[in-house]
Amino acid sequence: MELFPPYSTAPWAAHQVTGRLRVAAPGQMFIEPGGLALPLDNLAKRLNRALPGDQVVYDTKDQQVVAVTQRVKARWVVAINLSSTRIMGKTKTGALVYHARSTDWRYPDCYVSSKLKQQLQRARGKAHQSETGLPDHYLYVEFREWSSIQRMPMASQIEVLGPVGLLESEERVLIRRNQLYARAFPKLELPNPNLPQLGSGEDTRVLYDKMVLAIDPKSAQDYDDAFHVERTEGGEVKRIVVHIADVTYYFPLKSELETEIRKRLTTLYLISHKINMIPDQFADDLSSLKARQTRPTISVVFHYDTHGRELVDRRQFQLSLTQVSYNMAYELADRVVWGEREHPARQDLQDLAKLLQVQDSHQIVERLMIKANHAVGEWLYQRGWGLIRTQDRYVAPTQEVPAEVAEFVRHRAGKAARYQFNPAKDQTGHASLGLSCYTHFSSPIRRYPDMIVHRLLKSELSGQPSGYTRAELTELCQQLNTYYTRVRKMTYQLNILRLYHRLNQEFKGQYQTRAYPVDFQAGKLSVYLPEFDLEYAYRLRSDQECPELFRECMVWLTTNTVTPYLSQRVKLSL
Repeated sequence: MELFPPYSTAPWAAHQVTGRLRVAAPGQMFIEPGGLALPLDNLAKRLNRALPGDQVVYDTKDQQVVAVTQRVKARWVVAINLSSTRIMGKTKTGALVYHARSTDWRYPDCYVSSKLKQQLQRARGKAHQSETGLPDHYLYVEFREWSSIQRMPMASQIEVLGPVGLLESEERVLIRRNQLYARAFPKLELPNPNLPQLGSGEDTRVLYDKMVLAIDPKSAQDYDDAFHVERTEGGEVKRIVVHIADVTYYFPLKSELETEIRKRLTTLYLISHKINMIPDQFADDLSSLKARQTRPTISVVFHYDTHGRELVDRRQFQLSLTQVSYNMAYELADRVVWGEREHPARQDLQDLAKLLQVQDSHQIVERLMIKANHAVGEWLYQRGWGLIRTQDRYVAPTQEVPAEVAEFVRHRAGKAARYQFNPAKDQTGHASLGLSCYTHFSSPIRRYPDMIVHRLLKSELSGQPSGYTRAELTELCQQLNTYYTRVRKMTYQLNILRLYHRLNQEFKGQYQTRAYPVDFQAGKLSVYLPEFDLEYAYRLRSDQECPELFRECMVWLTTNTVTPYLSQRVKLSL
């Protein structure tokens, strides 16, 4: 008995359109190109076994898919109940066939065969235990087939992600859910960690080893950036030099290791651990600006007059060797800035706070890195090689809000910026920073765009080709924008998962807290929760009125243990 109508064959009628099935958000399905929206009632019948990304033929009269002309290799995460007595069948090889529950609202439940139960029982030495005692498990699966007589598609197991409820398993689910690259580095020969020579050869460098400071969070393991101050004989600040780890010194473009790094594009910060973009020994040691260790760096030199004004036309960019004098945590550096703690760098930090007009060490570091990024971006753009970070939308607070809320809003806007290669002059702006020609240069240990910018900068300094073509850089920008959108989605989902575990552990699953609505787009309200320092995206019902943006309100947070969707584990009620 057929559960779905069989697919039609060409030629297609005038009222039948072809395109790719796209899912923008829950309740938003389209046929592209053209943006034809699908009615959402009786959706399973209308989709007629089509999956997101499939090339389909859609009948506008009957309002349903009548053919799938090209299948994508759809992959998604499901959960199987290993203790269930309801097994759908058994394959010739002895694998059990399960009804697997989808953990991704874009994809349906499916049938999948797996020998996981037998493998776990053997590993436990409990082959006699046939039905109970085994937790549900997450599987990463790939679409195989879906006939008109099957209620659900058949899928093949690709990877076992671990037990349901285990934090590490759920992190792996979110990595796969967002199609991020997190494989272990292959066993390739690591680069020689020897340093370049001073004053000779093609890679001529300047040595900096006097009172160089690196200030980072207490938990930091990778140190990208440092800085130091130089003074006149009268004690005034005459130069500020920002030093950034020269990661590209170790990883030549298109080498085997660099190709692996390019697949990752960024360090992934999970709840339980991080997955470095570059090999661990370089991220946490050999490239990292650690105290009393000399490292290859790229330095940006800012000159100042005796009145504390920068001499912009005297900016310099140098290949350098830098030896950090002190690695400081923000907490210690703040006490030094505020005069609560003696330190050899006390005068430097206090003068920097005054010169940059900031109040603490975090703001000192942030201002210096923004300044370096902007200087490099502007210099490269003037020479026709600008990899520019652009942003045209910034919803600033419309009323007075606490500093932490204003800071969150600015950082949130910055994360939504996009990379463009050599955009038109009137499209180089970064709205939330109020700058043009801004780039990413200061975090090459954890961000691939910074490595690209380093190569472009070194190319302009040396007069040698960077190894990139303009067409390749344009394509890389598109790749970076797509991938970083996925990273932002995973970060949001991780924050909800972190909140879920904290609510259960500390507040018995329910808690009331302060909130600030910060943005409203397409029916979705974004709310900032200061107590947890995270954003919650809340879809308003059609009968709900949008609260005033940036006005404090109280909300209830409740954990939801029933849903299979990790990003919906916490419910917010206004």
